[in-house]
Amino acid sequence: MDAVPSGSAVAIGTFAKQLQVSEWGDRELARTQILHLKDQNPKGYTALYSSVGAAAEHFVGTQFADVIYLVTDGGDTSSRASVGRLAGDLLKRGVRVFVFLVGPFEEPKTPEERQGPQDMEELAMQTGGLLIQIPWSKDWVSSGEAAVEAKRIQRAASSPYQLAIQLPSPLTKPAKLKIETALDPKRYTVAYPHRLEPCLSPPQP
Repeated sequence: MDAVPSGSAVAIGTFAKQLQVSEWGDRELARTQILHLKDQNPKGYTALYSSVGAAAEHFVGTQFADVIYLVTDGGDTSSRASVGRLAGDLLKRGVRVFVFLVGPFEEPKTPEERQGPQDMEELAMQTGGLLIQIPWSKDWVSSGEAAVEAKRIQRAASSPYQLAIQLPSPLTKPAKLKIETALDPKRYTVAYPHRLEPCLSPPQP
């Protein structure tokens, strides 16, 4: 919760086969709800992609800088949607996904466990978010590294930007675009959607 920008409206969602979402509130209310989750045990099938898609529908209208923080091991055992279809829907809504991939990270046993981390990286990259895979331990938290990581995520989530692209002619097929900047690429990490959705032309009067 420290990674959530202050002043943000936050809703907490949990899911197994179906998503359950709280009302919108402030960061401190959400923190209390998160702490209560430690008393719950995970159970049942996991409809990961369907639940994230349903969570995106809870945003009121389309607001610049809408973000989903997704805490998961990446396994999906119950969704009908694919990660590609989910990413496309989120792109159209302008929602970025920051994935907190949790372990343990021993040798995966099921197909879902093997494919999960790769799918989560694709989801984060396609929507312009970040994949955060870090050692969840008391030592890691007490060392101060957790606080540093939280600040990094907070800056990325609270500093969105818009990039206007004007093409000389309409594209008839998918094409690759390259973003060039005068900034030293070794000093910065830029999170942006890896697939751009075309804007609809305004109706002519």
